[in-house]
Amino acid sequence: MGIPYNPAKGTICCSQFHGSPGQHCCGTEIYRPDVEICCNGHRHPKSENIHCCGVKAYNIKDPQMKCCAGTLYTLTSLHKHGGDVQCCGSTLQEPQDICCSSEEEEVIYSAKTGFSCCGHLYYNTTLWSCCAGRLRSIHEPGQGQRKMINESRVLSVNNLNKTDLCQKKRCVWECADGSWYGGRSAAFSLRPGNR
Repeated sequence: MGIPYNPAKGTICCSQFHGSPGQHCCGTEIYRPDVEICCNGHRHPKSENIHCCGVKAYNIKDPQMKCCAGTLYTLTSLHKHGGDVQCCGSTLQEPQDICCSSEEEEVIYSAKTGFSCCGHLYYNTTLWSCCAGRLRSIHEPGQGQRKMINESRVLSVNNLNKTDLCQKKRCVWECADGSWYGGRSAAFSLRPGNR
């Protein structure tokens, strides 16, 4: 239970009382949004092209600064140039590297011939196939000599047999090898009569 206070007498920022009423909070401090920006609880002077990167502020027009998911890098100190630098999550990626990402994480790998991403995993395409972010051995029974290519596509539910989908919430993908994958994190529900 909080401590009662009179808002006409001050402003509370994260349990810190300040004697000026009606102010804006930045963390535990008050700040003036007309002359400052607040970056995750840290105040910085406001000027043109200044944006937040985590708790730091930087000029987004400066080609020597790079923000990667809340981590700010100064490229000159890393002997890098803005044009050849990419982010992989919060990490800088070298031009010769590959970034594989899923909803959970981003991982950097050294590029290899015959390898591809499947979510955040980097796999050998001669041994595995990827469908809907899952790896399967191409030597599984039923895979036979089908040509494996590392892509999947989402199909409209209108083109699928509803009886086969069990009238449950599902996402269904047709894999590149002609097989099907159905996940339970679907964004649609099948009901009799739906088209």
